[in-house]
Amino acid sequence: MTHRILVVDDEPDITGLVAYHLARIGYQVSTATNGQDALKAAREERPDLVVLDLMLPGVSGYEVLQELRKRKETRDVGIILLTARREEVDRVKGLALGADDYLTKPFSPQELTLRVAAVLRRLAAPAVRTGRPTGLRCTVKRSRSRPRNTSCWKPWSSGAAGCRPGPSCSRWSGRPSPTSRPGPWTCTCSGSAASWGRRPT
Repeated sequence: MTHRILVVDDEPDITGLVAYHLARIGYQVSTATNGQDALKAAREERPDLVVLDLMLPGVSGYEVLQELRKRKETRDVGIILLTARREEVDRVKGLALGADDYLTKPFSPQELTLRVAAVLRRLAAPAVRTGRPTGLRCTVKRSRSRPRNTSCWKPWSSGAAGCRPGPSCSRWSGRPSPTSRPGPWTCTCSGSAASWGRRPT
């Protein structure tokens, strides 16, 4: 599957350079030159990753970052800040607001493309490694009545879900089965994926 990348910068030379190098290696690239257009494009196009400048006209890059992390449809998108702001306070603020990476200008196009690939790999990994807030459904088998304490786990190797004892289950659904054929009940878990734990071995 071709990943979609949104490049946001008010400098046409930078936008063109980044878009060229990303498209050259196979990404589907779109661009925006200000914060409002960036938010609209992110909502409509659902990119996998956004390369975002901080110093934008009107809505700043920080505000765009906060809004992307706030919205349900964009909260899990990868975000790399690409900016001329080199101070530690700016890097710390950007990462604290939810950026996945921070790269300063002037930059190496090769380094940028490698960082893009690295973020996309992390996002594609099992959620238990990323710790991103998300939801997960899992099924408890062989249960004649609703289990009282169960939480979700997600294995490293696949997207399958399962359950184990714990307090994390937020909602249950299902029906008690006949005595001869117990279960199943379905647990809908929420919260940080990092709290699911590893699959029992």
